[in-house]
Amino acid sequence: MNFFSSSPIDQAITDTTIPVPEHLLNEIAKQSFESSEKYEKFLDDLCFKLKFYKSHNIKAKVIQVMKFLVENGHPSFQELLQNRINDVKAIVEKLPDDLSGRMVKNNLTMMINILYDTHQRQASNTDVSFFMN
Repeated sequence: MNFFSSSPIDQAITDTTIPVPEHLLNEIAKQSFESSEKYEKFLDDLCFKLKFYKSHNIKAKVIQVMKFLVENGHPSFQELLQNRINDVKAIVEKLPDDLSGRMVKNNLTMMINILYDTHQRQASNTDVSFFMN
Protein backbone atom coordinates (compact mmCIF):
# COMPACT_ATOMS: atom_id res chain seq x y z
CA MET A 1 0.00 0.00 0.00
CA ASN A 2 1.39 3.37 -1.02
CA PHE A 3 0.75 5.97 1.67
CA PHE A 4 1.85 8.79 -0.61
CA SER A 5 -0.95 8.33 -3.13
CA SER A 6 -3.76 10.07 -1.22
CA SER A 7 -6.38 11.92 -3.19
CA PRO A 8 -5.79 15.58 -4.03
CA ILE A 9 -8.77 16.44 -1.81
CA ASP A 10 -7.05 14.79 1.16
CA GLN A 11 -3.80 16.56 0.33
CA ALA A 12 -5.59 19.92 0.04
CA ILE A 13 -7.81 19.73 3.11
CA THR A 14 -5.44 19.76 6.07
CA ASP A 15 -5.92 21.23 9.52
CA THR A 16 -3.53 24.15 9.15
CA THR A 17 -3.97 27.87 8.57
CA ILE A 18 -1.92 27.61 5.37
CA PRO A 19 -4.15 28.12 2.30
CA VAL A 20 -4.56 25.25 -0.15
CA PRO A 21 -1.60 25.38 -2.55
CA GLU A 22 -2.57 26.55 -6.02
CA HIS A 23 -1.04 23.49 -7.67
CA LEU A 24 -3.41 21.26 -5.68
CA LEU A 25 -6.41 23.43 -6.57
CA ASN A 26 -5.42 23.21 -10.23
CA GLU A 27 -4.95 19.43 -10.00
CA ILE A 28 -8.39 19.01 -8.41
CA ALA A 29 -10.00 21.16 -11.11
CA LYS A 30 -8.15 19.24 -13.84
CA GLN A 31 -9.24 15.89 -12.42
CA SER A 32 -12.87 17.06 -12.24
CA PHE A 33 -12.92 16.88 -16.05
CA GLU A 34 -11.85 13.20 -16.11
CA SER A 35 -15.29 11.73 -15.40
CA SER A 36 -18.59 12.34 -13.69
CA GLU A 37 -17.57 9.83 -11.04
CA LYS A 38 -14.52 11.96 -10.23
CA TYR A 39 -16.32 15.27 -9.59
CA GLU A 40 -19.16 13.46 -7.80
CA LYS A 41 -16.57 11.83 -5.51
CA PHE A 42 -14.91 15.19 -4.94
CA LEU A 43 -18.22 16.70 -3.85
CA ASP A 44 -19.00 13.72 -1.61
CA ASP A 45 -15.55 13.96 0.01
CA LEU A 46 -15.85 17.72 0.49
CA CYS A 47 -19.32 17.45 2.03
CA PHE A 48 -18.14 14.66 4.33
CA LYS A 49 -15.24 16.77 5.58
CA LEU A 50 -17.48 19.80 6.02
CA LYS A 51 -19.98 17.80 8.05
CA PHE A 52 -17.78 15.60 10.22
CA TYR A 53 -14.58 17.55 10.79
CA LYS A 54 -14.87 20.16 13.54
CA SER A 55 -11.88 22.31 12.61
CA HIS A 56 -12.69 25.70 11.15
CA ASN A 57 -9.47 25.44 9.13
CA ILE A 58 -10.80 22.32 7.42
CA LYS A 59 -14.23 23.87 6.85
CA ALA A 60 -12.59 26.99 5.36
CA LYS A 61 -10.49 24.87 3.01
CA VAL A 62 -13.52 22.84 1.94
CA ILE A 63 -15.29 26.07 0.96
CA GLN A 64 -12.11 27.28 -0.79
CA VAL A 65 -11.92 24.09 -2.87
CA MET A 66 -15.65 24.20 -3.64
CA LYS A 67 -15.31 27.80 -4.80
CA PHE A 68 -12.33 26.93 -6.98
CA LEU A 69 -14.23 24.02 -8.54
CA VAL A 70 -17.23 26.25 -9.22
CA GLU A 71 -14.94 28.68 -11.02
CA ASN A 72 -12.55 26.26 -12.72
CA GLY A 73 -13.89 22.72 -12.52
CA HIS A 74 -16.28 20.72 -14.65
CA PRO A 75 -19.54 22.67 -15.16
CA SER A 76 -21.57 19.73 -13.88
CA PHE A 77 -19.86 20.11 -10.49
CA GLN A 78 -21.71 23.41 -10.18
CA GLU A 79 -25.05 21.73 -10.83
CA LEU A 80 -24.33 19.02 -8.26
CA LEU A 81 -23.31 21.59 -5.68
CA GLN A 82 -26.45 23.64 -6.37
CA ASN A 83 -28.48 20.51 -5.61
CA ARG A 84 -26.71 20.10 -2.25
CA ILE A 85 -26.20 23.72 -1.28
CA ASN A 86 -28.93 23.66 1.38
CA ASP A 87 -27.09 20.85 3.18
CA VAL A 88 -23.83 22.79 2.95
CA LYS A 89 -25.47 25.96 4.29
CA ALA A 90 -27.12 24.08 7.16
CA ILE A 91 -23.74 22.72 8.30
CA VAL A 92 -22.00 26.09 8.13
CA GLU A 93 -24.86 27.96 9.81
CA LYS A 94 -24.32 25.81 12.92
CA LEU A 95 -20.81 27.22 13.40
CA PRO A 96 -20.34 29.53 16.37
CA ASP A 97 -20.45 33.24 15.71
CA ASP A 98 -16.82 33.78 16.67
CA LEU A 99 -14.22 35.22 14.31
CA SER A 100 -13.30 31.97 12.57
CA GLY A 101 -16.93 30.85 12.32
CA ARG A 102 -17.91 34.18 10.74
CA MET A 103 -15.02 33.90 8.29
CA VAL A 104 -16.21 30.49 7.10
CA LYS A 105 -19.80 31.79 6.85
CA ASN A 106 -18.69 34.85 4.86
CA ASN A 107 -16.62 32.69 2.51
CA LEU A 108 -19.60 30.40 1.99
CA THR A 109 -21.74 33.43 1.10
CA MET A 110 -19.13 34.52 -1.47
CA MET A 111 -19.00 31.02 -2.93
CA ILE A 112 -22.81 30.83 -3.17
CA ASN A 113 -22.93 34.19 -4.93
CA ILE A 114 -20.43 32.92 -7.49
CA LEU A 115 -22.25 29.58 -7.77
CA TYR A 116 -25.46 31.28 -8.87
CA ASP A 117 -23.94 34.13 -10.90
CA THR A 118 -22.38 32.82 -14.10
CA HIS A 119 -20.92 36.20 -15.10
CA GLN A 120 -19.35 36.67 -11.67
CA ARG A 121 -18.04 33.09 -11.78
CA GLN A 122 -16.10 33.87 -14.96
CA ALA A 123 -14.66 37.14 -13.63
CA SER A 124 -14.04 36.12 -10.04
CA ASN A 125 -10.63 36.41 -8.47
CA THR A 126 -9.62 33.09 -6.88
CA ASP A 127 -6.91 34.63 -4.68
CA VAL A 128 -9.27 35.49 -1.83
CA SER A 129 -7.81 34.64 1.55
CA PHE A 130 -9.82 32.09 3.48
CA PHE A 131 -7.67 31.88 6.53
CA MET A 132 -6.89 33.61 9.76
CA ASN A 133 -3.51 35.16 10.30
